[in-house]
This record gives sequence, structure tokens and C-alpha cells, in this order.
Amino acid sequence: MRKGPPVNDPQSDNPFANTSPASEPKSASSGGSRPTASALDAVIPTNPLAAFSCYTGIIGLIFCPLGACLGPLALVLAFLSVKTWKVKESSLGSTTSTIRLVIGIVTGVLATIIGLLIVGTYLVGAFREV
Repeated sequence: MRKGPPVNDPQSDNPFANTSPASEPKSASSGGSRPTASALDAVIPTNPLAAFSCYTGIIGLIFCPLGACLGPLALVLAFLSVKTWKVKESSLGSTTSTIRLVIGIVTGVLATIIGLLIVGTYLVGAFREV
């Protein structure tokens, strides 16, 4: 009896065919280190405080006089978010939330500074006219 691969086997002609389990890609459910992520992970925030901080800071920059109020609110939300949320390094949604957190801190600081400058300039101009 002949030992070896069957004659009609398509992999018998391919010297690069490797059927070992090590060549198969690993998913997060099979114990691999690479997580699977969907498009919803980028849209739905895993940390709502970071998202609110980001949006509040951006709105504070758009409406500059309100930045004096919305900027500090964005900073408070960002620092509460840092304290209450543990970052999971393997999730795409956590990366998005971390980016939103940084955006919230940066825009909160900028909105506070610009808002205070605008309100201060307005007040100085109002008192000079008197």
C-alpha cells in the first residue's frame, strides 16, 4: 500500500501548504492577543464622561464667551473621567475614549483661556466707557 498524500489532493502539489493550527489567525475568543473590533466601538463611547468632556470643550471653543463657563466644566468632566474609569488597553472603544479625554482637556483649557480673555476684555472696555 502506498504511503503519502492521495493523488487527487489539491494540497499535495503545494509545498507551502501548512495545515498546522499555528498558521491559523487567532481571534480574541480563541485566546489570541488581538481583539476583534467593530465599527460601533469607534462610535459608541466606552466612557461617556470623556465624550461629554470632548463635546463641552469643543462647544466652549465655538461659542467663545461661553468658554469661560464650559471650559472649566470640560476640565472637571475630564478629570472625573480619569478617576472613575480604568483604561482597557485591548479595546478600540477605549482608545477612542482616551482620545476624547485628551481632546476634552486641551479644548477645555483653550476655551477657558479664550473665554476669560474675551470676558475680561469686554469688562475692561465697559468700565473705561464709564
